[in-house]
This record gives sequence, C-alpha cells and structure tokens, in this order.
Amino acid sequence: MLPLFRWIGRGIAPILASKDARFSLLYVEDLFEAVKLWLARRDRQPGIFELHDGHTNGYSYNEVIDITARLYARKAWRLNVPRMLLQSLAVLNQSAARALGYKPMLTPGKVRELRHPDWVCDNTALSREIGWQPQVSLKQGLRRALFDAGVQRNSNRNNNDREKV
Repeated sequence: MLPLFRWIGRGIAPILASKDARFSLLYVEDLFEAVKLWLARRDRQPGIFELHDGHTNGYSYNEVIDITARLYARKAWRLNVPRMLLQSLAVLNQSAARALGYKPMLTPGKVRELRHPDWVCDNTALSREIGWQPQVSLKQGLRRALFDAGVQRNSNRNNNDREKV
C-alpha cells in the first residue's frame, strides 16, 4: 500500500475498488506483538485469527485517502480506476514481466484481490484468547511509515505544515 500512500502525497488518490469496498489494516509492530503474545502462551488453542488496527468495520478507500491527505496537509484528487483498465494494465504488466524477466507487482490475481469488496477483519477471537489489543492507529502508523522513517522524500512541504498526530 506504500505506493498508494505516496501517490496521495503527490495529490493523486487512485481508487482501485468499488466505493463500498472495505478493508482492515494493521501496523507491523502490532502484528509482531500479537504473534509474540500468541507464541508465549503455552495453553494456546489452534485456530485462524484475524487482526486489525482497532478500527471496527475496516476502512473505505475514501477514509484512507482522507486520513493520508490530512497527514500530507494537501488535498488529493480522487481517481476512480475502472476495473477493465486495471485488468488490462495487469495483463500487460504480466506479459512484460515474462518477456523482461522481472516479478510483476500488478497481476490479474492482484486485481482480483484489490477489487474484492470485503477484506474486513475482526480481532475479537484473538483478543479473547491472548488479551492482545492493537496500539497503533492508521494515522499513527502512516506518520511513522511515511515521515518518521524518512520514506517521504518527494514532498517539498515543510514538516511543520503536516498535521500532528
């Protein structure tokens, strides 16, 4: 998702799914803490657990764009990318990757993932099992990933112009 966040920082916000699509996000440090707690439990029960950042019912693309644009202190022009265009680009990219010998980022399978309407997760089972709760919100995680780690290099805005967490 980092490329999407960088594009928003440039003022362009591609929307790759339907307006009703929702998805959960999780900061990597929260994932690490959940795994660490899970592995430390001797009496853990086997199962499949979902994780998210504490934002119940996930995010829409528009919510993520709004949060990210506020952090960059700029407006982002929303660009709805039609499914057929995305699929065509994926097929072309996959063909080019085969011909040129690189691993493609955008493939028809990735388009299906991006266009899936519901990637929302629920922490309830894991929280009940090990007492874990996420600590890093999307806003905090984006600030860390985009600005604190030096990832943001292309913006000519001063850090003081960006919204404080």
